[in-house]
Amino acid sequence: MKARTAILVRIGIIAALYTVLTLITTPIAFGPIQVRISEALTLLPLVMPEAIPALFLGCILSNIISAYGVFDIVFGSLATLLAGFLTFLIGRVFRFYKKNEITLENKKKAYTTMFFRYFLGGLPPVLINAIVIPLIIYFVSTPEGYWINFASILATQAIWVYALGIPMILVLEKRFGDKLKISKK
Repeated sequence: MKARTAILVRIGIIAALYTVLTLITTPIAFGPIQVRISEALTLLPLVMPEAIPALFLGCILSNIISAYGVFDIVFGSLATLLAGFLTFLIGRVFRFYKKNEITLENKKKAYTTMFFRYFLGGLPPVLINAIVIPLIIYFVSTPEGYWINFASILATQAIWVYALGIPMILVLEKRFGDKLKISKK
């Protein structure tokens, strides 16, 4: 399979997965308390850059049914796009050590790098959504309660990104390793 085709297939699969995971939780996927299992996928840009447009597309498709209308479609999806790009950059700064690269001398540095990679990689989707989603709610429906909504979104995002997203990324990296990278052949 050519690299471009493989990238397009991954974009389609990730976008569809994000959309389906959001839609199956529709009654509780929108609003101040968001149960969006799909937010665990926002760590994928750490290991595959094609996840950035995929998450953006999946968020657009998911937000079409949002009660917050065009504001959620545009600004909610742009928040996901920005978060994906920042997560990707963090993944580049804190590169993963392969098992054969970890020695006794650099073991502490390798594990510190892994911790920062996952912890910092999760901050953009958690913080950006915690800022943007309450603003959308504030301007579209409820002009009071920004900070309550901020705290609620921050907590629910952190749960999905860290409690589900990090184990997902660890399993993907352990199971597929270098296969996650698409060669430009």
